[in-house]
Amino acid sequence: MPVLTIKAPKANLTSPSTWGSREAIKGQVSNIMKKYGAYIRVASENANIPAQVIASFIAVESGGNPTAGGASSPTQVLIQWNITYAKNILET
Repeated sequence: MPVLTIKAPKANLTSPSTWGSREAIKGQVSNIMKKYGAYIRVASENANIPAQVIASFIAVESGGNPTAGGASSPTQVLIQWNITYAKNILET
């Protein structure tokens, strides 16, 4: 699979202070790829979205916590998708 590099400006980008340094964020994405890489690669191939983009989205949405959101939240799991919406769309 070809490698796609997404270039983002390095200056003037801000993130919540709770995310830590740029290196900490890279480490978090790397850990997510280590834990969930096989699943992310399948999703990447099926959706034609770079795996690093999916891993980065997971980092932002759940911090890599597979139980994020909790059972009573409308958005759940790693990617924090709306379960009610998904059920209505995918189960019809």
